[in-house]
Amino acid sequence: MIKDFNQFYKLSLYSCSRPIVLECLKEICSPYKSEEVSADPNRTYISLHYIINGKGILNYRGMSYEVGKGDLFIIPPGESISYKADKEDPFSYYWMVLAGQSAYEMLQEIGLSKDNICVKCKKHNTEIVDLFGRMNRVYLEHPKAEYEMLGWFYLLFDRFKVAISAEDDFNRGHYVNQTVILVGCSYMNSHFTVDDICVNLNLSLSYLNRVFKRDMKMSPKQYLTFIRIKNACDLLVQTNRKITSIARLAGFEDTKLFARDFKKSTGMTATGFREKFSRTDPREAFVKEKSVNKYIHTKEERKE
Repeated sequence: MIKDFNQFYKLSLYSCSRPIVLECLKEICSPYKSEEVSADPNRTYISLHYIINGKGILNYRGMSYEVGKGDLFIIPPGESISYKADKEDPFSYYWMVLAGQSAYEMLQEIGLSKDNICVKCKKHNTEIVDLFGRMNRVYLEHPKAEYEMLGWFYLLFDRFKVAISAEDDFNRGHYVNQTVILVGCSYMNSHFTVDDICVNLNLSLSYLNRVFKRDMKMSPKQYLTFIRIKNACDLLVQTNRKITSIARLAGFEDTKLFARDFKKSTGMTATGFREKFSRTDPREAFVKEKSVNKYIHTKEERKE
C-alpha cells in the first residue's frame, strides 16, 4: 500500500482513493464472439470479467490462455489484448470497469495484474454471481448510486478472495478484509471508531491490532485516519467544495483536527494540495472516452 499521498497523484492510474465502478454489465456470447483491444497509454481503466459459463481463449503478450467457468480475467490499463469465445461452448460473463490505482492494487491482492491477467478460481461460486447480478441491477436502475455499488463491490472482492485463496490464507486475512470493508463504508461518520469495528467483528482491540498490523503494516486507527485523509484528497482535487465541507464529508467533525492531520499526512495544507493536484473526475473522462469511441465506430459504419 502506498502511504505517501503526494505519490498517489503522480501515478498514471490514480484517480480516487477508493475503487470507482464505472460500469457493470453482463454478456451472453455467441460462438463467433471475438474482441480485440488496442494498446492505448491513455486508457487508465481496468475491465474485470467473471466467466459464468462456457470457455474462451485470451491472447496477451504473445501467450494464449484458456479460461472457463468461475475464472477471472482483466483487460489491463494501456495494454493490447484479444479474446474469443469457444465455438462449441461459448463463454458468458459479467464484467465491470474499474477506475483508480486503488482498484489495481486490490486486484493485485488476488493475483491479477499486467503480468498475470487471469486467475483460476478453485470453485465456481454462486454467491459471486448473485453479487454481480445485484451490482448490475444497481448500475442499470440507479447509475448514480455509487456508494451502493461500492458496497457490493467490497463484498464481491471478499468473495473473490475466498474462491481464489486457500482456506487457511482466507481465515488469516478475513478480519483484515472485514475491517477494510467496515472502514470503507463508515469513515464518513465522524463518530465511527476502531471500537465500533471490534464490536461489529466481536474481537478484542489487541487481537485486531495484531492481525491488522501484520498484514497492513499499520494499526486499524492509523488506517481509518489514512482513508479519511485519502478521501479528503479526492474531494479537494475533483470538486470545488469548501474545505470545511470536505472535512465533514471525510469524517472530521473538528476542522482544526482535520487541518492538523492533513498537514501531518501530506506535508501540505489542504489549499496547497488542491492547487497542486487538481484534475478531472474519472467518471467524466470515461463518459467522454465512450462518446468518442461511439462516434468513431458510427462514422466507420457509415463509410462501409
